[in-house]
Amino acid sequence: MSFKLKSKDKIVTAFSKIFRRDKLKTDDPHLEENDTVDNEDQNNTENNEENENNNNNTAKNRLPFQNELPAAMKNISKGCSSSSNSNKLNFKTIQVKRLMKELADIEKFKQASMTPPFTVELVNDKLDEWHVKVLTSSIDSSSELYVDLKKLTIPHILLHIEFPASFPFLPPFIRVISPSIEKGFVMEGGALCLELLTPRGWSSAYSIESVIMQFTASVVKGHGRVSKTIGKSKSFSKKTAEEAFRNLVRTHDKYGWVTPPLADG
Repeated sequence: MSFKLKSKDKIVTAFSKIFRRDKLKTDDPHLEENDTVDNEDQNNTENNEENENNNNNTAKNRLPFQNELPAAMKNISKGCSSSSNSNKLNFKTIQVKRLMKELADIEKFKQASMTPPFTVELVNDKLDEWHVKVLTSSIDSSSELYVDLKKLTIPHILLHIEFPASFPFLPPFIRVISPSIEKGFVMEGGALCLELLTPRGWSSAYSIESVIMQFTASVVKGHGRVSKTIGKSKSFSKKTAEEAFRNLVRTHDKYGWVTPPLADG
């Protein structure tokens, strides 16, 4: 009997503990939840601090690049203008390489010739602007132009050549500076009436050496003469030459190229 009572007391005590724990939960249902939230907040705080430290370390690592990127990306933010600037840079690089090659080829040609037909000098050391002296000795000796040059003791025909930034994809602008020449496909201001010097007639495969030799042949073929009225005629100026050449291009773009009679030059 005593054993049964003791066992009963143990069972009651156990149930009392269970009910007391359940009562605590029932009386304050947020107690356990608050404990969980506190634990979560603590964990979140620790995680945030850790993330903040990681972010700070990352930011420190990026600072040098952040200082450099705006300058490096400045052109990109401009949209189309950056593409335009890039194209200009590419064209300039191509132009420089091609002009260096042209000069090297001309130098080889000069060394291989006993009497070179022309010489080249850079204007103010600018690679894209040349003075070319076509020597009188290279002009056909049976031509009237040659006779005029010899009679007036003119040693050469001076040409001025300017290369656009997009050379060799666009032609150079060539004009005669001196002497003043009539006919021979030489227009006002010294501009040249040659199809190969127009955007439509030009090919990037043409060398400057071949262009100069073409001028030498054309000025003779067109019966060029040294002007006998130098004092009365318009001087060969760049502005006049450019205007005459623009008119030439517009006319031929509209009507096409027709080879004039030799007498018309």
